[in-house]
Amino acid sequence: MQNRVCSKLGIRYPIIQGGMLHVSCPELAAAISNAGGLGMLSGVKSLEELRHDIKRTMKLTDWPFGVNLPLVALQEKVDRVVQVMIEEGVKVVTVSAGSPDVCTGLLKTAGVIVVQVVATVDHAAKAEATGVDILVASGVDAGGVLGHDEVTTFVLVPQVVDAVKIPVVAAGGIGDGRGFIAALALGAEGIQMGTRFIATNECPVAIEYKQAILKATDTSTEVTDRGYGPTRCFRIGFLKKVVPGSEAPFAVGQVAGLIRDIPTAAELIQSMMHSAGLVSNRVADVLSDLS
Repeated sequence: MQNRVCSKLGIRYPIIQGGMLHVSCPELAAAISNAGGLGMLSGVKSLEELRHDIKRTMKLTDWPFGVNLPLVALQEKVDRVVQVMIEEGVKVVTVSAGSPDVCTGLLKTAGVIVVQVVATVDHAAKAEATGVDILVASGVDAGGVLGHDEVTTFVLVPQVVDAVKIPVVAAGGIGDGRGFIAALALGAEGIQMGTRFIATNECPVAIEYKQAILKATDTSTEVTDRGYGPTRCFRIGFLKKVVPGSEAPFAVGQVAGLIRDIPTAAELIQSMMHSAGLVSNRVADVLSDLS
């Protein structure tokens, strides 16, 4: 499969791993990249740890991978983190939770592809003006830190697509072939997934976290901290039922309610692409019947 996202990133399928602050690791990122997607490392760690993770990932895959920079979490460390990535030869960076003005110029000068996560049409237009290469339009369905306006993926993506000329990737509420095809129907040229990749063999989180995802329903998550930084996590009441004694605010997207297995990253991506083909054929048949 080839489109602008695949061509720019040098990947086989337009599937990007979400940054996932304390979850991303070399083994998961490399497994996703080897399977045809774009694996991502977290940039929120010491400079030594980041350098180690980049080198480790390069040993595990010959395919492109990237580093996620949640600017609000890095603050004054951004320039040093960017310098480490440039020195180690990172080719793709996803910028989130902050303005692309902070580091886009430096990254682009070094030949790095910049992917900006946005939550509104206004943010998308401003990011495009700074010179970023790809936008991830992330709806309130997603897990982790969210936009204050809480626009849903289904509403946000087509409006961002209409407002910009650069490729748009959809994020939030996507976890199978149906979501992949729906994203393409909305005008996106790819998808980004976080929660779905947590429930894979290569993800290093505790098994209790993965089991909670498997037991989740459509109402198992909630948005918290709206006054400071909206974040979607498991409901504490749900966690107490499925993980006794847990009070941890596990970040997770609404798509958890759709997830019922823990495959390898390769099995997941291949299954999604196969399912997407079936869904596409079914939609074509329906449209044919209506014509």
